[in-house]
Amino acid sequence: MSAPFYANLKKINSNGFKNPNKLEKTDLKTDQIIRRINGVQTNFRSFEGIKIPKIIVEDKEFKLFFAPYRDEYFEFGRKNLTESGNYALFNLFPENTTYYNLSTLNNKLKTSNQISYIIIKSSLIDFKYKIELKDLNKILPYSDIYIDSLEQISFEPNDEQLIQGNEQ
Repeated sequence: MSAPFYANLKKINSNGFKNPNKLEKTDLKTDQIIRRINGVQTNFRSFEGIKIPKIIVEDKEFKLFFAPYRDEYFEFGRKNLTESGNYALFNLFPENTTYYNLSTLNNKLKTSNQISYIIIKSSLIDFKYKIELKDLNKILPYSDIYIDSLEQISFEPNDEQLIQGNEQ
């Protein structure tokens, strides 16, 4: 690794981030009602979001890409994040989300975990993470969604293609 990379890591770490090489999950509660075609209501609650060091978010080259289902990345800007001290928080389930079909996701989470991906690019560092979501309440009408795991993984050749397709 080059010297500037290490210098950037020291700068990130000096702002109080536990590990500058890792994103972290954090408490971030959202509560939404899903109405189904048959009139049944489901309470969809999520309890965690992603915490990103503010120094990375404030970088002029900062970009955040989120793939809820793996086949398409959506780009989010700083305005989609919430400030919290030395961090910015990314809410996986903002109210009126358009990138998740909450009804379909809710049904899937009753039987298996959901895998999503996040990529953060900046002049300081690039990250790719696999996010595994889990519903702790397997019985309708409630869904209690937590981040079961947040794991840094390697970039794949098709990631760049998916991101470039998003930027055009």
